[in-house]
Order: sequence, then structure tokens, then C-alpha cells
Amino acid sequence: MTATPTTTEPNALKYQPPNQYTFDMAKTAHSIINIPILEGPIGQSLPFLFLIDGELSLLTLAWTRCILLETEPSPSRLSKAVSAIGRFYDFYTLEKASTPVSEGQLTMLLRQFHEARRFGLPSLGWESVRKETAMADVRAISEFSDWCADNFGHVAANPVETSLITNLSLKDQMTAKFRSAARSKWNMLHHLYGSTAEGQGIVSQREFVPQAKKFKPTYTPEHFPPNKIWEAIGSCPSLRDKLFLILLFFGGLRISEPLHLFVTDVSVGADGVAIVVLGHPKDGQYKWVDRSGKNRRGNRQEFLKERYGIGPRNYLAENHPMHAGWKGMTADNGSKAESQVHWLRPDAGRLFAKLHSKYMKTERAHIPDNHPYYFANFQPGEFFGGPLKLSNASKSFYRAAKRAGLRTSNPGVNPHGARHFFGFYCASILQLSLERTNKIMHHASLQSTEIYYHLSMESVRKALKEAHEKQSAAEQEFMAPPVKLNDI
Repeated sequence: MTATPTTTEPNALKYQPPNQYTFDMAKTAHSIINIPILEGPIGQSLPFLFLIDGELSLLTLAWTRCILLETEPSPSRLSKAVSAIGRFYDFYTLEKASTPVSEGQLTMLLRQFHEARRFGLPSLGWESVRKETAMADVRAISEFSDWCADNFGHVAANPVETSLITNLSLKDQMTAKFRSAARSKWNMLHHLYGSTAEGQGIVSQREFVPQAKKFKPTYTPEHFPPNKIWEAIGSCPSLRDKLFLILLFFGGLRISEPLHLFVTDVSVGADGVAIVVLGHPKDGQYKWVDRSGKNRRGNRQEFLKERYGIGPRNYLAENHPMHAGWKGMTADNGSKAESQVHWLRPDAGRLFAKLHSKYMKTERAHIPDNHPYYFANFQPGEFFGGPLKLSNASKSFYRAAKRAGLRTSNPGVNPHGARHFFGFYCASILQLSLERTNKIMHHASLQSTEIYYHLSMESVRKALKEAHEKQSAAEQEFMAPPVKLNDI
């Protein structure tokens, strides 16, 4: 079914809400294939964009290689950028029938593409997407177009314009001020703002900038139900899965982060509490003994390549079965590019240490030395002994939640809901300062931590007191490990 456009300006399409239409399977004129490359870590690949009749987009390939070498983006970010270019190609080829456009019409074409992405386009089978997703597509296309303009003299689809801030509309002036205020919360060089062009009243902005929300909404992140956490952990049939869930709930890790742990990253302190060090998958400093018995020092990428002939898991393509993402985090030790897991409760750290000792003597002891990763696959078959896959870790999480009587549709019942519980506990139970919670959770920005402080501490404490009947009098007992787990 085709939408009927309402013309308000030349060539501008206005689409009604997508729920007015039935969307068919998405139509496309391109395909993307991730092909391994020799440059960079072992296993790294580039997304190759193929156009109609199998023609390779050499410009897109050159651009992706350039930004890969200059900025080292994650495979996810690179893939999304190339996908955006592919969708823009579909829009121009299939929807606009490759109609030639003049220099002044390129930006209009980008506007129309953004509107089609944002609100849906039934003729191509596109459903509506979030505002942030549509903006990300426009940003990727604009950056690619800039690169083509700078290197090959092409016309930029969304050129950058420079003007005095006083020449902007009042709305744009306020936007610039809000942007500067937000930047001050995470930019450590913000004190030099006055010496920058923007600080002196000169601003640069693109001709087309999709309108975003003026203010970041204050919302309560849904966390995993506290009264079901230990039940979920205790229901796990394997030590590996128990250890994994403890790291999520009481170490505050994202689900992909434990998959980068080496066996040597876990030890037990003199106080009986587990010490878990999380190094950057590529740049984290590491010491090892090579095959000839010599002591070596380098980064984790070098170790993986020399010892096992593999590369960091975050550099593998997203569709690679062993891919594990890595989001930017603030390291406790910048020189070593590593951080330590901060236990939400010491007793959780002691339980982890106890389970760790048994895990290494039983389950992990049967794994051949073909990789250094702490969490391994124990299912008989082709992948036995290999690193634990992200998909399997996710399945284990949801199975544990189901055994605890929860549904995946319940609020907070997802792997990141465990991290939200960690933030909630720091802010509302331990009542730590914003700055301390930020450091414990290794957030790169205070804004990421602030969401946990939008909670009403009084109402949360009251609800927990009613649920556990002992919130104020015995706060240290809240979330304590059950006796049966300690008896494992």
C-alpha cells in the first residue's frame, strides 16, 4: 500500500503515521557483506557495500577503511554507518528512481530520507524508527558525504555552515547554550571553552539538523526485581552461570564484558573476597610467559595473537558467533587500561571467590588451552571448550529468570536490568554520592549515572521496607546470599 504525500514545499513528502499502513517486507537494492581484512587485529572485518548488479561501492569501502584506521570505531558503529548509506542508496534508487538532482537538491533529498526513516515508508517496507536512530543515519550519511567532498571534490549533501551565534534564531542560540552546558559535565577540557571558536561566539552547524528533544527526559530505569535475584542465581545448574550472574548483579557489568575476562584476571584476596580485573580487550596491559619460557609484556591484542593466533572479540563482526561488544568505560588504571570490579556487597565477592575456586577445579579444568577466556562453552559438540558466546550467555540469563518465576516481558527482566539494579542499589540503598557511583560503574559521563538519582529515595526505601520487612533495622541483610548458596 502506498502513502499519499501532502505537498507543502517542492519535492517534500509528508508521511502519515505508519500505523495507517500495512508494511510489506523491506525492499532493497543493496547488500552488505563483512569480509575479513589483514590490517588490524586478527579476525577484524570491513562491511563491504554492494549495489545493484553486484557493483562494489568503492567510495564507501575507502571511507570505512579511513575511519577504521583513524578512529577505530566498534564493528557495530561501522556496520550501522554503512547500513545507513545503503538505505540512503535504496531511497534514491527505488523511491526516487535515481532521478538526477542538482547541487541544491541534495540536502532536500536528505531531509526526505530522514522523514521516511523517522515515520516509515510503506513503498519500501520501512517502519518508523526512533528519533535517535533516524538522526544517527543522517549523521553517518553527512560524514560520508563530507569525506567524499574533501577527497574527491563531490558536493556535500549536508554542508557545514559557519556564522555568528548572534545571527542565529533565539531557539538555536538556546540550543547552543544547552549543548555547551551538557558538554561541561563530561568534557575535561571544558575550561578551555572560552578560547574556542564557539566560546568566542562563532558556531558551525549543518544545513540540516534533525530536531532532537530539548531536554533529556528524567526516567526511572527498570531494574531486575531484587527479591528474585538470588533465586535466579541459585537456580543455575552450573557454576559458570552462577558466577556470570553474580558479576552482572553484584559487579555491575554489562553482559558482554565478562566475556573478555581471562582466567588470570580472577584471583582471591587475603580477605577472601574475589578480585576481578577487567582489561580493555585490545589495549589492556598484560604479562605472560611465551612458548620458549621468556617473560613478555605487551597488550592483550599482542598476547592473543602470539599465544593463540586470535584477536580481541570486540573487533569481530557483529554477526560473528564469537563477537562480544565493548562499550567505552572509564578505567581505574589508565596506564594499564584496566578496571577492577567493585562488589556491591562484600559477601557477594566472597561467594564469588568460593564458587570460583570450585569452578577452576571442576568445570574450567577440563577445557584445553586453546584460548585464555574465563567463561567457556561446556556443551558437547563442535564448540565444546571454546569461549562462551554472547547468545548463550543471554539464553542462560533468561532461563534463570524463568526458573525464578519471571517472564521476559516483566519490567527489568533483561541482562541490562541487572546493571540497573546495581545503579539503583548504589543510589537508593547505599546512598552513595553521584560521583562515587559514577566511578564504581565506570561510566564515562555523569549523565549516564544521573538516571539512578531521579528515583525518590524515600519512596524506594519505603517500598523495600514493606517488601522485606526489615529495610531500616537490618539494611545489611538486604540482598544477602541465601545460606544454601554458601553451602555449595
